[in-house]
Parts: sequence; structure tokens; C-alpha cells
Amino acid sequence: MEKIGITQENLEKEKIDFEEIILDVGGTKYKTKRSTLTKYPNTLLGKIFLNPSNCTEEYFLDRNGRAFHYIMEFYRTDKPLWPDESDGVTCEEVEREFEYFQILSEKGATDISNQIVFDFEKKILYPMLFFLICLCFLCITFFCLFIYALLHNRN
Repeated sequence: MEKIGITQENLEKEKIDFEEIILDVGGTKYKTKRSTLTKYPNTLLGKIFLNPSNCTEEYFLDRNGRAFHYIMEFYRTDKPLWPDESDGVTCEEVEREFEYFQILSEKGATDISNQIVFDFEKKILYPMLFFLICLCFLCITFFCLFIYALLHNRN
């Protein structure tokens, strides 16, 4: 049976992984853990924060602070999140940030584009389809009522 010992090296690594980092992105501050940012080591943030000697407590990134919210959501949930119309951020702005932070190449562009298509279907196509089905049902109902009225008025 192998003993698992707590070594100074393990304690240091755990301390580094849970170290809090503050990112000031275009004037908007985000607080997170180093382990969140290094989850994807081939992304820009992963490369920056993988080396503990590079780190201070707060960093300034001259990028879109509103769109960066979606970058952080990706790091936290492993899924891309896309803005609604009311968010004040466009999908193009978010895509630009995904490209800048090298997330598309890490996660795979096809995975993210598939998610975009799925979100588009869920948020736009399905409600439109439901609306069209209701509209067709309404038209058929009025047509049937019209025919019924015509047939009964003949007598």
C-alpha cells in the first residue's frame, strides 16, 4: 500500500493553483483563481499564468471588458456562452476575444461553431418555427370558419 505524503512541493503547487488573480480588462475587474486560467494551457491566458514566477496579483489587459465576461464563462464552465441582444455585446465582439485569447484553437473551432449553431437554433429558429406553426393553425382555422359560414349562408 502506497502512502500519500503531503510534501512541501504539493503544498506550494496547491497554494499557487488557488492563488487569486485580478484581471482588469478594459476597466472591468475580474477575480478568479490561477487554476481556472491554466485549465487550458495552450490559450493565451493559460500560457501567461502557467509560470508562477510571471504572476503578480493584478493584471491589466487592454481588451473589451464586457466581452471578456464570456471568456471567463468559458474558462469556468468549459462551454462557450453567447450574448443576448440585451447584453450590449455582439457575437462578433465575443468571437474576436475568443480568437485573441487563442481559445478557438484550444477548444477546437468546430466545437465552438457547433455550439453557435445550436444556440442559434435554440434562440431563434425554434421560436420562429413555433410562431409559423401557430400562424398556419390560425390561418387554417379562419379558412375553415370562412368555408363553414359560406356553406351555411347558402341555405
